[in-house]
Amino acid sequence: MFGSLRKLSLDNLCFRSPSDVGALLDTCAALESLSLDGCGFSDPSAVLAIDAPRSQLKVLHLEGLLAARVHLIQAPRLVGLACSDWASTSCPVTFDPGSAPSLQEITLDNWADTWQLSFTLSELLENAHHLQNIFLAFGNGKVIDLISNCGMFLRQLAFGRC
Repeated sequence: MFGSLRKLSLDNLCFRSPSDVGALLDTCAALESLSLDGCGFSDPSAVLAIDAPRSQLKVLHLEGLLAARVHLIQAPRLVGLACSDWASTSCPVTFDPGSAPSLQEITLDNWADTWQLSFTLSELLENAHHLQNIFLAFGNGKVIDLISNCGMFLRQLAFGRC
């Protein structure tokens, strides 16, 4: 029924488990763009793992995600990732080596609260080697060691103000 759906936006939805998102990606085989705004899990310490090797997903937009973090295992066609206003205590997104070989652009936007931990940008980008554009907007000094050890060529690095 949803096999030809190309774009999906979900707002304020509570999933029972992270595997529900995997089932969604499997069911919507043609899905190219997924936006989760204010969504999360009944267990806020859950990790949203994206393991979609056959997925057509190109754009993933996460705003106000209520999860410990997002872990990209396999998303071979993913080109753009935007993550803003996350509730995790540290780095909001992690990548397995080779998990997103097409990823070209990341947007991170967050006004960190005092309980959130600092993290290095190199920690985030350690396995994201094909990036061309990065947009960062942070507050409260929660990203440290900004460019150290990134080891990549960027066409554009932009900074916003929170």
